[in-house]
Amino acid sequence: MPMSPPVLAVYNQKGGAGKSVSTANLARALSSSEIARRVLVLELDKQANCSLMLGVNPGEYDAPMTHAFEGTPLSQCVVAIDDRLDLVPADANLPDVVNSLYSMRRREEVLARQLSDELSAYDIVLIDMPPGQDLLAVNGLVLATHVVVPVRMTDANAVNGLIDLQDFLAELAELEWERPIALVLRIDCKPLTNNFKALNEALLAMDLNVSEHTTRHTTLVEQSVTTGQTIVTWQPRSAPAIAYMEFARELDELLGAVAA
Repeated sequence: MPMSPPVLAVYNQKGGAGKSVSTANLARALSSSEIARRVLVLELDKQANCSLMLGVNPGEYDAPMTHAFEGTPLSQCVVAIDDRLDLVPADANLPDVVNSLYSMRRREEVLARQLSDELSAYDIVLIDMPPGQDLLAVNGLVLATHVVVPVRMTDANAVNGLIDLQDFLAELAELEWERPIALVLRIDCKPLTNNFKALNEALLAMDLNVSEHTTRHTTLVEQSVTTGQTIVTWQPRSAPAIAYMEFARELDELLGAVAA
């Protein structure tokens, strides 16, 4: 029987915490020639920023993520980015998917049921999660095996979003959907500021696996987004690109240790 790959939900309850940026850059890093994993990205955030950073205009496709929920074979939903990276883009119909899920049997597990036998071609699956706790988010977490949490260290609400996420994951664990946090990523850091020091102290006190690597505050990442690229591909020798490569290596090693 084909092995199922690890599925990482890139998630923070707060919007603007860096989920899409981190998902897109991790996808590029993990699928790069240096790490060479076969990666699938599932985009559940209707804003589709992850698609745009991967060079895909989701408006050119016929609601691929909605069709994945409806049982269309994965092969008909994916957009090939390159030889090792595939994407199922978000679409404008995802709010309607949320409404339809409420009437379904075992509504929390719909996406997991639809994709249960279709992920074995990949080494790693990344889910660009929506903010909040709606049924799209629950479906993403139920499909996931682990959670990766980006925390924008210039925003106290991103740390609060992590606290809320821990409570949400605890509720799911009580329903037998335990999804551990594999890694916390500190992004957009200003290490010399009092705000960063306070947020960092609060974060490190949570007894989570926080990556030793960080991305510094820089406009380069924002500029890469406006060019429709990831920083990993646009400026591969820049400090944030190198940090995302280190995040990816760390995740790859963690997942290898879990599988061993």
